[in-house]
Amino acid sequence: MNIVVCVKQVPDIEGRVVVEKGVISVQAMVSSNVVNPQDLLAIEEAIRIKEESGNGKVTVISLGPSEAEETLRKCLALGADDAILLDDSAFIDGDSYATAYALARAIRPMPHDIILCGQRADDSQSGQMSAYLARILGVSLVRSVVKVDIGPDSGSLVLQRKLSRGDREVVECSLPAVLAVETGLNIPRNATIKGVLKARTRQIPRQGPDDLGLSREETGVAGSMTRTTRISPPKPKMKGLFVPDSNLSSADKLRAIMGGGIVQKKSDYLEGDPDNIAGQLLRFFREQKVIRE
Repeated sequence: MNIVVCVKQVPDIEGRVVVEKGVISVQAMVSSNVVNPQDLLAIEEAIRIKEESGNGKVTVISLGPSEAEETLRKCLALGADDAILLDDSAFIDGDSYATAYALARAIRPMPHDIILCGQRADDSQSGQMSAYLARILGVSLVRSVVKVDIGPDSGSLVLQRKLSRGDREVVECSLPAVLAVETGLNIPRNATIKGVLKARTRQIPRQGPDDLGLSREETGVAGSMTRTTRISPPKPKMKGLFVPDSNLSSADKLRAIMGGGIVQKKSDYLEGDPDNIAGQLLRFFREQKVIRE
């Protein structure tokens, strides 16, 4: 089973995202770049499928700057067999379509039964990559995948898709296919020391437009279908201000403000013998119109 995993280097959204002049400042965030979290799920699933089938190869591929080589080394340390980086100035600022077109040209001559990628990337959140890849390569597409099983004939997959409200859909898919995976598919493994040391010495081949048979008009901004006009950080949300009840005394207002509006709830305790308590309950239920005469 030959599996190709498309991965992306993204800013760590748990860290500080720097926006300057309407764009994300890559230079200010080089130290906080990580493998896209949903792509880690795809890598883990690819390795699991290879281990279960007992044969095949896992190849990770990424389009990005030279710093993305470290992202690919992390994938190799996890257990991927090979890695390819599409790195050229012509690829800069391409949208999802231009990126998918270049990746598809690199994947097409490679043996591939399954192409895995995350449902969406943390930076753009567009979720379009898988659809473009499947369309360009002319293969099946299944999105929101949370479970993967190899079919009985090894030429198909039995998949579970995440639907709204927690529902699941079971589908059978012929190969080759593009799968966009979701959170809940698996728990990514940690790299071993042996894997990290081995990944450090691996040579990662790089490819540019000429290697893929692409013209400059088919890559980057020129080959994009959309344009990002501006990116801005979210506006801070105003916290609701607590205004005490005007009927309270000054001391009670101050206590309410200091407590943030939290007041002690009143409750009634029923005391007495069982017959007396039963009578109190009946009166309460009648007043609340829970029961009628």
